Amino acid sequence: SQTSKYRNVKIPADLMNEVEKIIERLGLGYRTVSEFVIEAVRKRVEELNREVRVVGRVIDYVLL
Repeated sequence: SQTSKYRNVKIPADLMNEVEKIIERLGLGYRTVSEFVIEAVRKRVEELNREVRVVGRVIDYVLL
């Protein structure tokens, strides 16, 4: 079985406090700050990948 590898990142304390408040007040299915951060990063990466694909298509169209 393949094991996941994790890395640590530093998050400003004020941002971490906001995330903790969201989890405490709203929950939204998050059990931990890590779950929230992993999903937030994953969504942002997906968003950027979509934007890059769209811009790439536009550039290809303009250059044709």
